[in-house]
Amino acid sequence: MVEQPARALDRARVVEARQRSDEQAAKLVTSEFPHRSPQHPAAIERLTRRRPQIVVDVVGAGSPATLEFRELRERTVDLVLSRIPRGFAADDLHLEVLFHDPNRVVVGARSPLAKRRKLKLADLMQEPWIFPATQVTRSLIAEAFEGQGLEVPREKVSAGSILLRNRLLASGRFVTVLPDSVLRYNARQWSLKVLPVDLGVTPRSVAIVTLKNRTVSPVVAQFLDDVRAVAKAMSAPSPLPSPRARKTTQPSN
Repeated sequence: MVEQPARALDRARVVEARQRSDEQAAKLVTSEFPHRSPQHPAAIERLTRRRPQIVVDVVGAGSPATLEFRELRERTVDLVLSRIPRGFAADDLHLEVLFHDPNRVVVGARSPLAKRRKLKLADLMQEPWIFPATQVTRSLIAEAFEGQGLEVPREKVSAGSILLRNRLLASGRFVTVLPDSVLRYNARQWSLKVLPVDLGVTPRSVAIVTLKNRTVSPVVAQFLDDVRAVAKAMSAPSPLPSPRARKTTQPSN
């Protein structure tokens, strides 16, 4: 069946419009909410400042408890910014590690624990814990406790929202684990305190995840350059003291 000239012209116009749209807009996705990935808004700010005509569409990556990358595989998004568990690999995905992001045990400034100079993970067994909804951080917490021969405490609250977790921490009642990159942008604002507790686990990585054998548009390529630049700045030494650095040295006899 031969397509009518008018219909063919309409189809060509639609394709052309989509191409123009693709050149001006980037659709991005992260497996965590943007305010939990500080490099995400910082990179968007850089991109939109230099290219004000671009529209960035940030969408959620399904359930934060899983790492299925369904939207990426369905080609409804261009890339994913995510924390990746150790040993994660998939034949159809390409991972570019941006930086390693250590996790810290955190309380609010009003917590009695905030004044303690010496603490062990075992001292926190009976505390009310806030567990994040993400699989990556939950597995890290389990690894930390089990690595020290301890049972993993039951969470008092399970929450994906960093805003809710920060508000609960500010009450002084709760304990949680937060990545160093998140603390850089939240510790002062929410009066959060890092406890001198060494989790004893390997830091998880923040990575760009893309689909193999898929060519990215010039806009997406430019955004990726901005993400890398922001990540490079974040990989610099943290202004927050590490748990080891906060330990006091005992005077010799």
